[in-house]
Amino acid sequence: MKVRTDLKAGLGMGDVVAQVTESTGMDKLAQVYEQVTGKPCGCDERREMLNKLFPLPSFT
Repeated sequence: MKVRTDLKAGLGMGDVVAQVTESTGMDKLAQVYEQVTGKPCGCDERREMLNKLFPLPSFT
């Protein structure tokens, strides 16, 4: 049995985490945090760092 995740091959770990947070709605929580505190959540920087540290291979 195959499990469909809709994750794209060749992405970095930061991209995978971003896709998971978007599909679960956690990205909205980060937006609320930014509005309440007035500070950036650091999502983009964290995404780039994870992509550099943990690149995922492309299986195509």
